[in-house]
Amino acid sequence: MASSRRMVSAPPAGCRLASGRCMALIPLNSRLSYARTAGGLQKGAVTTGLGRRILSTFSDDGPLRPSWSATPYPPTAAPACRPPPSPVVGWPGVWRCMVSERIPRARRHQRRLMVAFRRKGSTKTLNGFTTNVSTSGMFVATGRLLPVGTRVEAEVRYQDQGFVVEAEVIRVLQQPHELRGIRFQGIGLRFLPVADLVRELIGGVEQRQRAVPGEPAPQTEVYRVSFDDPATFLRVYDRDLTTGGLYVLTERAAELGERVAVELLPPGGDAIRFEAKVVHKSESKNADGTRNLLAGIGVELSDRDSVLAALAPAIARCRRQSA
Repeated sequence: MASSRRMVSAPPAGCRLASGRCMALIPLNSRLSYARTAGGLQKGAVTTGLGRRILSTFSDDGPLRPSWSATPYPPTAAPACRPPPSPVVGWPGVWRCMVSERIPRARRHQRRLMVAFRRKGSTKTLNGFTTNVSTSGMFVATGRLLPVGTRVEAEVRYQDQGFVVEAEVIRVLQQPHELRGIRFQGIGLRFLPVADLVRELIGGVEQRQRAVPGEPAPQTEVYRVSFDDPATFLRVYDRDLTTGGLYVLTERAAELGERVAVELLPPGGDAIRFEAKVVHKSESKNADGTRNLLAGIGVELSDRDSVLAALAPAIARCRRQSA
């Protein structure tokens, strides 16, 4: 029985069709099917041995039949041919010509925007760039990674345009050292809405307005200082209080920056209480373990003028006694 397989040898460097249209080479072990349309065109679907499916359009002005030529494609016009034979099955390396269809592709325009950012409250500026920005955030490619939750102020620049926005780090992408040359690492930023920023600002202003200037902070420890000698009190007043400071002898050292309440008792007068900030401390134990007789804290008065005004009667009285 004659075999239904028809072997076709491989073409030279190029080939052409009778219709004169552009061609591409496909293996003959592909499955080829045709479907005639009402417009007079035949559309074929080719599935190659690699599983790829190619859609092509064939001219119907003269049914196509492959013919070999040494002319590279795109081919020149040729006379019409007879209808193509029945589908041919062959082995790998056997080729057949068919019309190729150009697939339209949209052109993409990418812009790299330079980004300068810094931690909120910091003056050190870090640099990066972004190619992924939207109305809600952006990804900044940079080698200076910040922890998630960090608030930053970012400035995005493109030629003579740009904007400044406050954002929060919501994602950190760190690449292995061997991949940093081909993959970007950086941080994902979420733009903070203006409503949230205004709400934070108004809340901070209201909290500061509720605080009474010069009054001690609630639930703070009280440090008491008393004077029995008018001369000692005047010396401390002229040396420390007039410059807005005071040294308190105590073994209960507070932390630096902590707000404390100080109660001052002048000789022969009433005690006054005021708020102060710890700017210096001396531990109760020396480096060798011995007791430090001058242990205490140095404080800065929050409202120096109010304290001096409250001490004015006691100062006048002590000066009269010392005269």
